[in-house]
Amino acid sequence: MKSHTVFLTFILAFLSFLSGSAEAKKYDWQRTRGVNVSANISDQDIKDLTAWGADHIRLAFAVEPFLQLDEPYNFMESTFENLDRVLDICEKYNIGVVIDPHKYPGTGHRWTMLGNDEFWYDYKWHDKVIAVWERIAKQCASRGRVIAGYALLNEPAIPHDRKENTPSDLNLLYKKLISAIRKYDKVHTIILSSPRLGTKGGNDRDYVDGLEYLQPQKDDNLCYEIHMYLPMEFSHQNVWEEGPPVIYPGLLDGELWDVDKIREHLKPALEFKEKHQAPVYVGEFSCPRWTGASGNQYLIDLISVYEDYGFSWAYHAYRESHIWDAEMNNSDRDDSERKESTPRKKLLTEAFRAK
Repeated sequence: MKSHTVFLTFILAFLSFLSGSAEAKKYDWQRTRGVNVSANISDQDIKDLTAWGADHIRLAFAVEPFLQLDEPYNFMESTFENLDRVLDICEKYNIGVVIDPHKYPGTGHRWTMLGNDEFWYDYKWHDKVIAVWERIAKQCASRGRVIAGYALLNEPAIPHDRKENTPSDLNLLYKKLISAIRKYDKVHTIILSSPRLGTKGGNDRDYVDGLEYLQPQKDDNLCYEIHMYLPMEFSHQNVWEEGPPVIYPGLLDGELWDVDKIREHLKPALEFKEKHQAPVYVGEFSCPRWTGASGNQYLIDLISVYEDYGFSWAYHAYRESHIWDAEMNNSDRDDSERKESTPRKKLLTEAFRAK
């Protein structure tokens, strides 16, 4: 009987050891190249994407929030169910998922955050974000490699009068979010988005500039996210209002923009990466699909710099909006029928497969 008890104790200890080892396995950020998608992505969409050679999606819930945007701010159970649906699909096709809730209570714009959002002036909005991420972490902690990362905020734009230890302190919010997530998930990468820094009476500074604002956090599995839409005169031409074509390379926003200018602009992000030994992820970049050869050259130049600098990247966007859809006509804005092949789709698939 005694030997039986000893043997049983040994077996239980061994199983506990294996279980503990599994729990302790850390899924560090992997160099990755993919696309942005919306939450209504289908099984067929993901299956088709694997043929492109992409290895991850940045899954945005911009129009399907995890939390009601108005009182009583209840969880949207259908959104959490949809997250599981997409993760199951991506697991089947070996596609990683960056989870991007994108939209929270206290913010006004549909697609981005603004420096004058209520969000930055009351801690109650921080609590809403923390509640969302605690719930996601509980749900996804055991998911394994299909979780490429948790993107905490989309395009934070913090006010020019920001102060430490106030609701406008993004570093403080990140500290609280990391702590909240790590209570439930110690293994997956957390992605900290670099902010646009508000300036008094002027335009926000770019995401690359925002890296200098971020303070070190006590966590050894972080990734830092920037977005790249400069020069906006080119990247958002004819999105909101019609005008004459803008050409790249060329004089844009008062400066000569070409691959060398892109390299110069992104160099501080490379220096940040090397200084902190931390991965950098370009979570969004694009230009309207109707910009033709000029737009495609812009994308080629961007991707070439990302590759030289060792950045991960996600094209915006795949089957989400006709503005950016690489499968639609690359010169005719009015032709929104998807094609088997376009120059933009070709350049993206070549970039995915070149890794």
